[in-house]
Amino acid sequence: MTTAVDKVILKIITVNTTDVTLQSEPHFKDKVVQPGPSSLNCLAEHGLAISLVIHEDGMTYQYLFDMGGLNATIINNLKVFKIDPHDFERIFISHGHYDHWGGIISLSKLLASKTEFIMSPEIYCPRFSLSKELTGTEIDPSILDFEKLKKEQKIRELPRFPEKKFRVVAEQNAFELTFINESVMIAPGVFLSGPITIYNTDEVTKGLLILKDGTMMRDTFRDELSLYINVKNKGLIVLTGCGHAGILNTIQHAQEITGIQKIYAIIGGLHQNWTSLDKIKNTVQILKKMNPELICGIHCTGFKFMAESMQQMPLKTALGVVGTTFNL
Repeated sequence: MTTAVDKVILKIITVNTTDVTLQSEPHFKDKVVQPGPSSLNCLAEHGLAISLVIHEDGMTYQYLFDMGGLNATIINNLKVFKIDPHDFERIFISHGHYDHWGGIISLSKLLASKTEFIMSPEIYCPRFSLSKELTGTEIDPSILDFEKLKKEQKIRELPRFPEKKFRVVAEQNAFELTFINESVMIAPGVFLSGPITIYNTDEVTKGLLILKDGTMMRDTFRDELSLYINVKNKGLIVLTGCGHAGILNTIQHAQEITGIQKIYAIIGGLHQNWTSLDKIKNTVQILKKMNPELICGIHCTGFKFMAESMQQMPLKTALGVVGTTFNL
């Protein structure tokens, strides 16, 4: 029998929006609780960080999924919500983009020694974005004239993971660094995706490149990690960072590696800002057939996707802002 957790409490610590006037929807009861005035002194930025408290068979685990953006608003917001960083046993970094590890150096100074960091070995790879006119072209990235395109402002390097600084901090604090390149159950009922299988290439975010072993190539996000949590008698929570590999690919991968078909909740970045409305409508229709009890797209999900989800699944779609809490 597949193991399952009894309860999960997720709280958005850092995301793109704050809102002290957003009301909790009565039909969600206590499942989705908006922060109201408790988030008055919180900050928002382009980034993501979510805390998790997992209850399983009398045990409690406290994790952090991503560390927000470069402004390190996570530090301020943790203080506002009276969450002690010392309590995080594990920190997951979903992928190598700066809006998911940005607070790492600032936060590392506040963590307990021997805190475990779990990430992909590709977290250190340099990453680049193409201009809109080059996105989707059939150009071989390995032969691009980087310097020429940089001058023409057709390609730019994204802020790079601070490998040297982090390794120094990690050694000083005896952090445990765990690099994941396959799916794994990290605690009873809690699974880490490993590289997400690409069943449909059309879902993968376009226009982003990665430098691996000296070769520039299109980024297919082999470093992207999602968390899958099996909640007793309810099904899987699918927690994503940006969803660059595609939310449908991410869900199918979850079902394959866990053997659990029922999707209970979908929370996180779904990266639909660049997606056409027709494709968004189709994706939402497929998600609707899966019949999750809750879907909350945040961060890079985009207004079009959330509006369409509200249209098709009004009683199952929730908005998420800094301080939104999910009792699942």
